Amino acid sequence: MTFHLVNYLLKSYIRSHRYFPAIVFFLLCIMILYSYKPNPVVETYALSAVFLYIISAWICYSFLNSTNRIHGQIISLHAGSIRTYLIGKIVMVCMLCFGLCILAVLYPLATNMFDEPLTLKMWLLALAIHFEISLLGIIIPLFFNSSFIKSGSFSISCILIILVITLAKNGIIETYGSWLIYLFWLMPPAFQMINMFSAFDNYSSLSIFASLFFPILYFMVCVLIYLKLQQKRM
Repeated sequence: MTFHLVNYLLKSYIRSHRYFPAIVFFLLCIMILYSYKPNPVVETYALSAVFLYIISAWICYSFLNSTNRIHGQIISLHAGSIRTYLIGKIVMVCMLCFGLCILAVLYPLATNMFDEPLTLKMWLLALAIHFEISLLGIIIPLFFNSSFIKSGSFSISCILIILVITLAKNGIIETYGSWLIYLFWLMPPAFQMINMFSAFDNYSSLSIFASLFFPILYFMVCVLIYLKLQQKRM
């Protein structure tokens, strides 16, 4: 994979203007969230992470469907392999979402929106949570793009359902039974990350590390599965 591939994919996506609704919606969410001050650090960052989780899924879905199959095959030939092309797409989306993470974490600092000073540990943890939850958001549309599901409305419905379910994990388990906890092992651990961040003072350093490590592992496994499945579809 080369810089030129990622750069080309980014320029192609920007020219498509498919990013515009998602970016505008994200900016509106951030502006509304910080429309008054002071704000509690943990609760506000947790909410902006939830916004980013949803926006990352939106951006990934719009990007994956911004190129048709023939165009993708042509890019794959120039990239050297289908696998390189697919990895380049994922890297491009990750870079774009990381930029939104930086904005979400730095904006309230630059505008002095919090009700208390922010420690370096808290800032780094907030940045890690935002980026990792955006990775989890990216994962979902990978398996619901047009290569796997032709109906766009059905794909979007599935993505929205998974986003809602993963954020409402505890409420669903309490309402419908603890047996559902096994089903959640297959889904992005978004709720666990938000829950840990909201009460990180109650977690040991080892527990925080484990909570941050598992989403990365989940992301990598899902990407490998996606690459294997998608290569057969190209």
